[in-house]
Amino acid sequence: MSNEILSVLEYMEKEKGISRDDMIAAITQAIRSAATKGQCRAGHAHRNQPEDGAVEAWSSFKVVDSLSDPLTEIHIEKAHLYATNPKWGT
Repeated sequence: MSNEILSVLEYMEKEKGISRDDMIAAITQAIRSAATKGQCRAGHAHRNQPEDGAVEAWSSFKVVDSLSDPLTEIHIEKAHLYATNPKWGT
């Protein structure tokens, strides 16, 4: 998370008595909810490191030769592009 967000979490924890873990859990749940309603319907969000508040969201797709459901499938050529382009991740 950005330093600005971490500063807000620290402030809320000290001044309002709200647990940082509770706030990060709420943010993670909000990301998970938004991701499942998004165009790609990412089904996974996970809080990686409690100390920095990092949260990841990702989608799982079935790789296919012929696309029939774009919400659950990805064409093999596009999957190959994602797998080989470092900017897009693997």
